[in-house]
Amino acid sequence: MSNNNKIRLQLWLGISMWVYVIAIVGWFFIDDEVSRFDYFIRSVLAFIFAVRGTYAIYEWKKLRQRT
Repeated sequence: MSNNNKIRLQLWLGISMWVYVIAIVGWFFIDDEVSRFDYFIRSVLAFIFAVRGTYAIYEWKKLRQRT
């Protein structure tokens, strides 16, 4: 895999993870009957994806500055 592809992959990975986080937050507002377990699982997933998405964008910036 070339360096340009790695850079592009990191960017799209970060963006797609943040789109997932936004979708989960939107789902909270749409769904009226959210159980505690659903709320917990969705919150944990949103947190994990937000952290991983932010890290992927950070890696993208780092890789981009090297080239």
